[in-house]
Amino acid sequence: MNESLLIRGGKVYRNGRCEELDLFIEDGAFAGFDRDRPAGEVFEAETMHVIPGMIDIHTHGAVGVDFNLFADEREIEKVVGFFASKGVSGFLPTVLTDEPDRHCSNAFPRFSGFIWKDRFSTPPIRER
Repeated sequence: MNESLLIRGGKVYRNGRCEELDLFIEDGAFAGFDRDRPAGEVFEAETMHVIPGMIDIHTHGAVGVDFNLFADEREIEKVVGFFASKGVSGFLPTVLTDEPDRHCSNAFPRFSGFIWKDRFSTPPIRER
């Protein structure tokens, strides 16, 4: 199914300045600056700035959910909903240093990756 959206007249940061542009979105992805293509839906954005979803690369949680305390699926969905409502389209859970098995198998079975805080910033311990 081909779904399209024209975001008309929004201010877009491009080439070092804000320009008033039309953005064409097709099947959920940016497809160009194009006012003349027919779109299934038009969103008038004359008074708005248009930016991509932001990605939070370091978060320990939100809305009362702490990733260090092994958040369950319901709590993770709560955080996802909160971040989405603020324009964040992706985030990287950050947990305190611990054994990787504890976090990977118990807390984050559906995440593709996360950061162990301080895990890679300290020098490795060597045996003598």
